[in-house]
Amino acid sequence: MSALLNVLSILEGTEFPYQVIRAMRNATLFATETRVPYGIVNIMLRDLLFGTGGRTPVPLSKKLDSIVDGAMSHSWVLARIAMIFKTVEFTLARIEGTSQPNEWQTFLAGCVAGYSVMVSMHLYLRLKHSQSSKSNCEVGVLLFDFRGQFHHGL
Repeated sequence: MSALLNVLSILEGTEFPYQVIRAMRNATLFATETRVPYGIVNIMLRDLLFGTGGRTPVPLSKKLDSIVDGAMSHSWVLARIAMIFKTVEFTLARIEGTSQPNEWQTFLAGCVAGYSVMVSMHLYLRLKHSQSSKSNCEVGVLLFDFRGQFHHGL
């Protein structure tokens, strides 16, 4: 684990590529930290606490697969939003000729990133006739809130 942290600490530069990679890393870690405990409680413990309610019990391996799939898809969504966000924010700052983005550039970058990922996901899920797009939109709302709280952290 410490070797992985040493490799990740190399990416602490202040240049644009490092900012993008760091933002994607942070988004992936955030998604994993939030999705895995949710999956453990919601998928694994619900049957223990409340019973199966007449449903066929799901094997443990399928439950674990579901937790891993949820964490991976959640981290992939947030990593794409972070990458698009940092790229648009950097581009807008360079167009204006500043080294640090203004608040309106940060807001616009967040809107573009959230909209592009959520709309593309919504269209993809709609084509597959899935009903899980509501939770994906919640991810975008949470990311806007997360970005607003930690403006200089990413």
